[in-house]
Amino acid sequence: EIKGKKENLENAITSYQEAITSTSLMDSPIHYAALQHKVGSVNIKLAEVSEKEENLENALTAFQEALKIKTIKSYPLDYGQIQNELGIAYEQLASVKDTVQNLENAVTAFQEASKVKTDILTYAGRQNNLGVSYWRLSRIKDKKQNLLHALHYFEEAEKGYTSDSEDYARITTIITIIKKDLRE
Repeated sequence: EIKGKKENLENAITSYQEAITSTSLMDSPIHYAALQHKVGSVNIKLAEVSEKEENLENALTAFQEALKIKTIKSYPLDYGQIQNELGIAYEQLASVKDTVQNLENAVTAFQEASKVKTDILTYAGRQNNLGVSYWRLSRIKDKKQNLLHALHYFEEAEKGYTSDSEDYARITTIITIIKKDLRE
């Protein structure tokens, strides 16, 4: 099943890249940016099954290319979505190399994504992503400061979920753990 998934994802990337080469940035910037966004998204999925570092690096490049067009001023919703996925790519890359730098880059991207007004669940997801990145950073440097940041963002995320959801239960547990860590 993984082999089939890998092939499908690689075929999708090839198709998007072919479309990019036939799309002019000058003539069709919105289409170009949308294709770059799709390449980045598929590369994140491909990184789950093959060549993690290379595919995440490819995702970062594609997202950064898309963000040249999809700015917060011109396309705020797309900007927020791309920034969130950029953060996810950095956060995942942190498990492979340059952990601190990639987690800090993830935080920056998630903060950018959070500047865009969205529905409550999207907002909660972005706050959760910030919490995770800060929590991971707390294990490496500036423990107390990063735990406080993580706590803040997890508490913000918690507001977006109903008390009977799995996400709420998970975040509530994480908040309890962080508060315990802060007391130690």
